[in-house]
Amino acid sequence: MKHQLHICWLYPDLMSTYGDRGNIIVLQKRCEWRGIGVHIDCHGIDSPVSQITRADVLFMGGAQDRQQDMVSKDIAGKKTEEIRHKIEKGTPGLFICGAYQFLGKYYKAADGTKI
Repeated sequence: MKHQLHICWLYPDLMSTYGDRGNIIVLQKRCEWRGIGVHIDCHGIDSPVSQITRADVLFMGGAQDRQQDMVSKDIAGKKTEEIRHKIEKGTPGLFICGAYQFLGKYYKAADGTKI
């Protein structure tokens, strides 16, 4: 395989309520069919920002408010800045359900809490 694609799967243990592993499997398979190697970094709580920095593709699934609140505490600051920077520079990302809300300034939960 000539090429190696780095996919950063953001918070797979918390943000994967809706079978989001299937999206990763599809990305892997489509790359395999084209002779492209795939390396998946599973980025969790306390993972280094460097996993985001080296990503060629960003992926984040959906979750309930409780899990989103947990992720919001870890992703705030440098991680969010790096994700925004990469997207603004052209790195593709697939953000499912509530995941895209982390790209904004805040998300207002059903109880009115800002996440």
